[in-house]
Amino acid sequence: MRKKNCFMFILLLLPLFLNAWADWQSISSAHFRIYFKDEWTAAAEKLLGTLEYNRPLMESMTGNTKSRMPITFQDMGNIANGYTDPVGTRISVFAYPPTSDELAVGEDWWQMVACHEYLHELQIAKASGTPALLRLLFGNIFYPHLWQPAWMTEGITVYGESQFSKYAGRLNGGTYPSIISALAKQGKLPSPTKASYNSLDTPLANHYTYGGAFYNYLTKTYGKDKLAQLFDYTSASTWSYSSVLLPN
Repeated sequence: MRKKNCFMFILLLLPLFLNAWADWQSISSAHFRIYFKDEWTAAAEKLLGTLEYNRPLMESMTGNTKSRMPITFQDMGNIANGYTDPVGTRISVFAYPPTSDELAVGEDWWQMVACHEYLHELQIAKASGTPALLRLLFGNIFYPHLWQPAWMTEGITVYGESQFSKYAGRLNGGTYPSIISALAKQGKLPSPTKASYNSLDTPLANHYTYGGAFYNYLTKTYGKDKLAQLFDYTSASTWSYSSVLLPN
């Protein structure tokens, strides 16, 4: 009797589920597929164009490319954010643009959030050698960059979002450079280990700040081509998996 009631309940809810699914549309290119609801058609088209326009630069930074990357365009109210799920191979970007704080540094919210998240996917979803075999056997959880320190995985996105325009990205705002300069002047820059997490010692600085500053230094000192070279090395090294315990 209980199973019968459960089955009937599912049947009653089925039309609601089908209606919800039918409310979604998609547009695509060779590299991206954007999922969105009717009222966000214009924004989704702009999002796709922005990603395609900036794609070559992001691919050159990471030495990686993807095809038909699924991206969900979500209306999350006044939450300004987005996220990447490299294990599930998907990206979500939130519709609401920020009006203040460090995320508001930019000419185009879609450029900042979508490219930030796509850089995550390009960098993290990279494996060769033994890590590539482990990933093939056991799944995406064995992408070696998933196990890298937070300053490394977040730093490339902060650096990347700041390369599309001199008026966009957190490295082109006043907050991050000021924090780094102040800590350096006081002799309080953290160790590589401490730079990998949020610290009460420096509440305004975290792995986004330190990582972005490091990549900025790396490229200015040794050249932008060293980014892809670095990721080629770490994506092929089994030592990358030890970073959870030994973030140095």
